[in-house]
Amino acid sequence: MKRIVALLAVFFLLGVCAAAEEQVFTVEQTAGSHAGGPDGDLLYTYLLRQAGSAGGPRRAKASGGAGSRLSGTERQIYDILKAGIADVAAGRRTSTVFKILPEDLGLEGKMWTAEELGVSSIGSNGSISGDAADALIAQLYDLDRLTDALQSDCPYELYWHDKTSADAVSVSTGYTVSGSGGVYTEIGLTQITFTYKVAGEYAYEENPAETDAGKIGSAQTAAATARAIVSRYAGADHTDFERLTAYKDEICALVDYNHAAADDKATPYGNPWQLIWVFDGNDETKVVCEGYSKAFQFLCDLGSFSSGAVDCYTVTGTMSGATGAGAHMWNVVAMDDGKSYLADVTNCDGNSVGAPDQLFLKGVTYVSAYTQYRRAIPGQSTVGYAYSSDTLALWPESILTVSTEDYDPGYLAEAVVAIGIAKPPAKTAYTHGERFDPAGMTVNRIYGDGHTEPAEDFEIAYKAAGQTALCKGDTAVIISASGFTAEQPVTVSAGLLTLEGLTAVPREYRPGYTAVALQGGTLTGIQQGDEVAVQIPAEASVGSADAGENKPVILPEIALTGAQADCYSLTLPELTVSILPADLSGAGIGWNGGTLTVTVNGAVLEETRDYTAGGGVYADAQHLKIVITAAEGGNYTGAAELLYAPQLPEVPEEETAVLPADTLQLSAGAFAGTQFAAVDLSSTRCSGIGAKAFAGCTRLKLVRLPAAEGQIAADAFEGCNEGLILLMPQGAAFTVPGSAGLDRWAQEHRFFVLTE
Repeated sequence: MKRIVALLAVFFLLGVCAAAEEQVFTVEQTAGSHAGGPDGDLLYTYLLRQAGSAGGPRRAKASGGAGSRLSGTERQIYDILKAGIADVAAGRRTSTVFKILPEDLGLEGKMWTAEELGVSSIGSNGSISGDAADALIAQLYDLDRLTDALQSDCPYELYWHDKTSADAVSVSTGYTVSGSGGVYTEIGLTQITFTYKVAGEYAYEENPAETDAGKIGSAQTAAATARAIVSRYAGADHTDFERLTAYKDEICALVDYNHAAADDKATPYGNPWQLIWVFDGNDETKVVCEGYSKAFQFLCDLGSFSSGAVDCYTVTGTMSGATGAGAHMWNVVAMDDGKSYLADVTNCDGNSVGAPDQLFLKGVTYVSAYTQYRRAIPGQSTVGYAYSSDTLALWPESILTVSTEDYDPGYLAEAVVAIGIAKPPAKTAYTHGERFDPAGMTVNRIYGDGHTEPAEDFEIAYKAAGQTALCKGDTAVIISASGFTAEQPVTVSAGLLTLEGLTAVPREYRPGYTAVALQGGTLTGIQQGDEVAVQIPAEASVGSADAGENKPVILPEIALTGAQADCYSLTLPELTVSILPADLSGAGIGWNGGTLTVTVNGAVLEETRDYTAGGGVYADAQHLKIVITAAEGGNYTGAAELLYAPQLPEVPEEETAVLPADTLQLSAGAFAGTQFAAVDLSSTRCSGIGAKAFAGCTRLKLVRLPAAEGQIAADAFEGCNEGLILLMPQGAAFTVPGSAGLDRWAQEHRFFVLTE
């Protein structure tokens, strides 16, 4: 395939300003397309597709799929062109010029620099660099690849296209550039115009870029007419013989023989419109033998036959007698009895020698091997036929060998030509692994004359060799009898598997922790021979970390593995688990004389939510007992306690009263109402602390006593805060008159008596 690129002249200046210049250029490309089959063949198959057939038993199928390998802007261009080509083929548009704008590709305003394109420059002074133009084209599409993809995916829709021309596809690409000082620094796209050349047979007034709407419209009418004929004779009400005869009669009723064209020896075979003119509904369009034979072939290819053994072949050669000696085209039909028969529809029309059926599905007498034969018509002349070398090269001898006897529809009364399912079974929906149940199903043998008889000895087979049960994805089972098969549709859903014995393990509450351990679990429901396994995760989870009974377990996604994993779906059990309250007996309790902290497993508990504190119980003069009890219905259970031994406070010197060594007594009210935090009597010989000596000393935290024996008045520390520490050195002995002892008195007043 050739590709030619040429730079054309500058068209016009779009605009000039002090800082920038912009100009528009056009570059053209041409591509010679691959030579395709004759336009007539492509039109024939396109009409089959339009009429509802994929193309007949011997017709090429559209390859499809090449466009899926394109991407980016190239795929966008492909989609636009493909839609336009289909519109031309269907007669919705006549112009084969397809203009694509930047906005169609999402490139409106898009500009490329030389660096982005990988070239040295964009251009200057009224011309652009050929390298820049090529590089921008390469950014958008490759003409050869694009053309190949469209020809591969739209072979029949392009029946009107002249694929053999060197300029089969031409492309005009417009560019815009911008820059300053005569130097272009950016290049962008203004338009891409693709022109597909129209073949002469389909062009309007020889315009290579416009189709003849009348011809294209006639083609669409012909497809619809042919489809209606085939539909009219479809179904079990007509035997294959009746269907073929009806096709012949319909063609003869629709068209007349074109004697003027036949008398002109220059009239060639291969005119694609011969076929169309049979079905176009126009009395002015007449055909020669090519039209009759191709129209008959068209209806046979478009339709279907009960036996599945009927097939039509179009042949060429020479004929003597009938419409005259010379080149001829007719059909050979392979019938359901395994033999081929002559079918000359042309000479069954009107007043021709074979009318109405003397040359249709008849046997012949051979003149030379299988290549030349004749048919004697009672009371008429003898018609001779000889195959052309092209026909002999195209079709095998087994097809071209025509029976020496006429086709006998009567033999079909005893010949089974097919089986059919007259009544479906009661059950058609299954799950993977079930066996097909034919209960309620009626299977009939269908005979050539159309009558049916029940086939009670039918056999059932599955799609795959060795398959003994239905598999997910199966759409039918095969029913067979008398050497014929039919399919019974079924739907097969995934088999259901379960995990039996899977449980979640109860555990103690852990703050913020929602995971629970899984144990056990056996996969059940696997059909014998299937390879399916599952990896059960070690953990699942619960919705919240709080303790509770029968909490729903959230299982993670569990995937099936193995060769038949896709044939099953896994039904997960609904599990519950108990999260037990944690025991507070091992709680860590901290108290600094004012703030209480409780921790379990590293988590700090919240008072009221998790526990209640029973504090302030002085176990003795040296310890404070704090009791923690779990909140009712919460995440904890039980209780814990702390015996708190107070720490000596650190008191600044300026807040400490240090008494002189010769102090022997503290009189009543001696320090009453003062703001000292500590009083140091340790260096004195003080042996008595009088009534209310420290009354109202609300900041007092520590009193250091001397190493002496003495008395402390019961109300000496009236109004002081609890937690006051009386620090006694070894050997000191103080009593409280009227009390059971210093320690007991201290407990009653919530003071501490410590020994250093």
